[in-house]
Amino acid sequence: MRDAKSPLALHIDGFLAAKRLASKSRKDYGRYLHQFDEFTGGISLEEALTLDNASAWIEKVTERGVFAAHNAAMYLKAFASWAKKSNYLTLPGGVPVLAGLEAPSIPKGSRNAVSDDQLDSIWAALADSPNRDRHRAMAYMWLLLATGLRRNEAR
Repeated sequence: MRDAKSPLALHIDGFLAAKRLASKSRKDYGRYLHQFDEFTGGISLEEALTLDNASAWIEKVTERGVFAAHNAAMYLKAFASWAKKSNYLTLPGGVPVLAGLEAPSIPKGSRNAVSDDQLDSIWAALADSPNRDRHRAMAYMWLLLATGLRRNEAR
């Protein structure tokens, strides 16, 4: 039976088994969490899952990039929430041990309007397309332009 004094690696396997994730997400969670386990030296859940250890590891992961550091922080926070829900590790007041961990902010994307030249190129490409879906694509473009919807919103 696992408890807070059991090795972190055993809890990672339990977390991955309990979490409903897509295969790629499961692989990413497992990779990041096992890297955290290696970073902390394979110690118990109670000793490893601290705000100091998590912050130090995220600083190390930041060397790989801000997106990797953001993912690492979010995966650790999800793991800490699972540890709380599973009654393995909780702070007084019933909050997860990494509740104060801040994920590094990622840069916001920039959206630019389509220029008239770009729009002319799009219409020319659609007009020359022998594809049987050409009319649907043209209608889709008109919908986007007329409403200002984003692609995902229009779908």
